[in-house]
Amino acid sequence: MGELGFELSVEVTAAGWIADRLTAPGRGVVTSVVPGGFESYARVLHSLRGSRIDRGRWLDVAKWSGVELVPGVQFPEIALPEYEPVRAEPWPGRVPEVGTLSLPDAVALGDVLARHTTTPSRCWFGVWEGWGSSTHAPGPRVHLPWRDYVLFVGPLAALPALVDSQHGGTPNLWWPDDRVWCVGTEIDLPWTYIGGSAALITDLLADPRIETQPADPDDNHHQRAPEWLVPAIAQATRISRR
Repeated sequence: MGELGFELSVEVTAAGWIADRLTAPGRGVVTSVVPGGFESYARVLHSLRGSRIDRGRWLDVAKWSGVELVPGVQFPEIALPEYEPVRAEPWPGRVPEVGTLSLPDAVALGDVLARHTTTPSRCWFGVWEGWGSSTHAPGPRVHLPWRDYVLFVGPLAALPALVDSQHGGTPNLWWPDDRVWCVGTEIDLPWTYIGGSAALITDLLADPRIETQPADPDDNHHQRAPEWLVPAIAQATRISRR
């Protein structure tokens, strides 16, 4: 293993099980990002962009706007309320990180995941080939229906070092050697999906360090506008077509 605790791997067949359990990417559902067949699923809401210390939370924005932070809600739905709130916006102009967890969230997630695998010392990390230093990494790629990934292997504890090597970006796919869970961060999404046991998901939902919501395998993540904006968008579209 490398000095940092992880190393580049050419064993791309280690990811073969993932492709066999993915839903077609065009459907835009949870199992388009992480494999189907797990007992339970969840999504971790990405912190708002800013310093690593002063991390904004979706819950703060939802309290400001008065829009309930229900499972499956998208950020524009809580950040663009129909009526202007009385109080000042808590995180003005800030939006969630897209395509990566913050390092503190990733570390907290890793702490929970480590308790739910028999192989925390051997985990696999797929990094999208267009991200960080992986752009020029040598060797074969993991080929999945919508992305290609550079593969690393090492203990779960090496995650911070791997993130640092990728200039702050977290892996896009990670799983332990016993395949009891899988984490998926699609590069265009402001949240991360996790599939695993019911006990794991219960643990995640109870951890106050990360904003986590339950998810169903068929939950759709295609972008949508806040409901109150839909009629205005439709009208504007009709006008532009005249």
